[in-house]
Amino acid sequence: MGLDQFVQPHGGDEPPAGKSTGAVEMAAESGQPDAGVNALVDEILATPQRFEFFQAVRVIDDATWRRMVAASSRDALLRRDDDGLVRLHSAITLGFPGGAIVAASRPADGGLEPVECEVACFGLVGPAGVLPRHYTTLIMERLRRFRDATLRDFLDVIENRSLWLLYRAWTKYRQVPLIERTRLRDSGTPWDDGASSPRDPVTASVACLTGLGTRGLPDRLRIDDELVFHYAGHYAHHPRSADALEQLLSDAFGMTIRVEQFVGRWLSLEPQDQTRLASPEEPEGRNARLGAGAIAGARVWNVQSVIEIIAGPLTLPEFLSLLPGARWLGQIGDAVRMYVGLALDIRVRPQLAAASVPGTYLAASREVDRSRPPARLGWTTWLVTTASTVDRSDAAFMVP
Repeated sequence: MGLDQFVQPHGGDEPPAGKSTGAVEMAAESGQPDAGVNALVDEILATPQRFEFFQAVRVIDDATWRRMVAASSRDALLRRDDDGLVRLHSAITLGFPGGAIVAASRPADGGLEPVECEVACFGLVGPAGVLPRHYTTLIMERLRRFRDATLRDFLDVIENRSLWLLYRAWTKYRQVPLIERTRLRDSGTPWDDGASSPRDPVTASVACLTGLGTRGLPDRLRIDDELVFHYAGHYAHHPRSADALEQLLSDAFGMTIRVEQFVGRWLSLEPQDQTRLASPEEPEGRNARLGAGAIAGARVWNVQSVIEIIAGPLTLPEFLSLLPGARWLGQIGDAVRMYVGLALDIRVRPQLAAASVPGTYLAASREVDRSRPPARLGWTTWLVTTASTVDRSDAAFMVP
C-alpha cells in the first residue's frame, strides 16, 4: 500500500512508474480497478497447484465479492458468511496431489455462482481425508460404474461448510486478511446508506495507540488517518524526538525535511502584563520587581514555542505545493501537530533548489508564459539576472 493515497501533491508531475512484467502487473495498469485481481484469479484457475490453499481462497473470495457488488447481487452476498463465495470440496482421488488445490473452475455461463475448488489438503475423503480410505474408493467406484454422485454430493455439503469455517478461522487471526475482509465487505456496496462502517479490530487498536480511537476524532485531519496509523510506532512512542519527526515527514512526503528546534521570535505583551512604574493610580506599580517580573519593553524574545520545518531542496512544483492555500502546507502541519501537540507553533520554510529558481519579469515586457506560475511578491519572486547559484528559502509560513 503506497503512501501516495494518503498524501497527494498539489501540482507537479507524478513520479515515474516503475516497469512491471507479468499478467497481474499489466492488468493492474490497464485502468480497471479489479483487473489485477481478475488476472490473478485466471492464473489460479489455470494452474491451481501453484497456489497455497488459504491465499487462493482469499483471492477468489474477494474477486467474487467484487463481481457480485458490481452486479448488485444483494441476495447472493447475504450468504457470504454462511456458505462462502467459494465452493470447496475434496478431490476424489488416491493419487499423490501436486498441490493443495487440485482443480478450480468457474461457472461455464460466467454467472455469479461461486468458483469451485477441489482441495487435497483437508476434507473428509481424498488424499488427506479423515474418513477411512474405503470411503474414497466407494465414491470413485460409484462415480465410475454407475455415474452416481449421491454420496459425494452429501459429503460435499458437510465439507464445504467445514472448509469455509477453517478459512474464516485463518482470516480471523491474521491481520492483513482481517483488515481486507472487513473493509471490502462492510462498505462500498450499492445499497450502502453512506454511514461509516466500524473499523476492523486491528485498525481500531492502532487508532487507540495514536490517539484517534475515540469516537468523533477520526477523519478530522487534512491528512488521511491511514498515514497516522502507518507511523503508529512514532506517534505512540514517548518521549518524542526531532530525529523521529524528520524521518516520519521525509518518508511520508517524499522530500528531505529537517526540524529546527528553539527557533526564536518576539512575543508581544498585553498592556496589562507590561511593566509600569508606581503612579497615583498604582502606587506599587505593575510587574515592577527587578529580577522577578520587570520587563523593559512591550515584547520579549522567546525560543521555546516554535519549531521550524525546513523542506528541500525542492523543485518548483513542490515549492508551490508548500505555499499558503496549497495542499501540502496543511498536511505537513497536521502531521506535525499530531506529533508535537498544541504547545508549539509550527513554521514551514520551503527551500527552492537553485536550478529551479524562476526569473521575475513584468508581464507587459514580453509575451506571458502560461506554463509558469504567477509571481507572488515575497513568495515566488527573486531579482536575479542570471541562474541562481544558491538554494532559496527566504519565505516561511506559520501553519494555521
